[in-house]
Amino acid sequence: MNKNYIIALLMMGNGLYAQKMNKTHFGQEITEVSKKIVPIHEVTGDAVVWEQKVSSAENKYAIVSTFYIPENWGLYSADDFQTEKDITIQSILFYGSQSNDEAQSLIRKVNLYLYTDQDGKPAGSPEVQGSEYKKITFGYSDLKVEPGEFYYMGDKIYHIDIQKVLGEGIKLPAGIYWASIVFDIDTPSSEFSNRFSWADSEALILHQPKAISKELGINDWTDIPKVGFPVKAFAFTLYGDNSILSTNSFNSEDLQLFPNPTSDYFYLTGASIKEIKSIDCVDLLGQKKDLVYENGKVNISHLNKGVYLVLIHTSQGTVTKKLIKK
Repeated sequence: MNKNYIIALLMMGNGLYAQKMNKTHFGQEITEVSKKIVPIHEVTGDAVVWEQKVSSAENKYAIVSTFYIPENWGLYSADDFQTEKDITIQSILFYGSQSNDEAQSLIRKVNLYLYTDQDGKPAGSPEVQGSEYKKITFGYSDLKVEPGEFYYMGDKIYHIDIQKVLGEGIKLPAGIYWASIVFDIDTPSSEFSNRFSWADSEALILHQPKAISKELGINDWTDIPKVGFPVKAFAFTLYGDNSILSTNSFNSEDLQLFPNPTSDYFYLTGASIKEIKSIDCVDLLGQKKDLVYENGKVNISHLNKGVYLVLIHTSQGTVTKKLIKK
């Protein structure tokens, strides 16, 4: 089922803007995006322990992750993250869409499902009770909602202060996990503007994001591109206590890794390279690989093709960079 909408808005002092929004049961695509705003966030957490920034591409996508209470079924989306060390998640910031502002009053629950990884997909499903590694349910009052970059198209930024709500953070041992954020909405599935859709990111770091819904014939976790949307990842940021990404006065943004992708070697540049003590990397299975760092150059010819997290150990903590080995 497809519905196409042409939406034109007159923004005061900025002229006329028009966008095309294509909606299906799975999600929506917004094209010809123009006007942006930059919201301000206050979040709890000592450091960013995982970040996948919202897409800046002209074509933006959002995939449904909603349980429809009146019809007793849902479409669930998930994406993965990884940490080398034990972490405590203190808050989560995620990007999504509800094009009807009144829809927020229909939110009954916000469920955060966490799953361990099983062969590149979640080792459980919201449709199988008790299969999750952890499940935390929040009320609507626990959810802070702000307008997103394209707020007039329904873009929103959601923030949950886990530490404040639960009185403690979520402790996770080192490993790969899958997060599925699901809104329980008191609305039928035909009300596209009320549902929650998770906004996309261009940061494909580990595995492709997944979707599952027995009601729609998706009986196992399936890559999002296979259901018709070219989504590489979902946009979310985890804040918490984790020395792997804690930088203090060390400027992690100053460190640049290039070329990337690469087949034989890469270089690290920036004024902060003098802080580097050693370097290694982790593959998608969590296996650590030793790397030799010498005079700003790192040889990776011995690595298999694939995606790696390069762990740059410094005197101020550890900084993580994504690397694609060709």
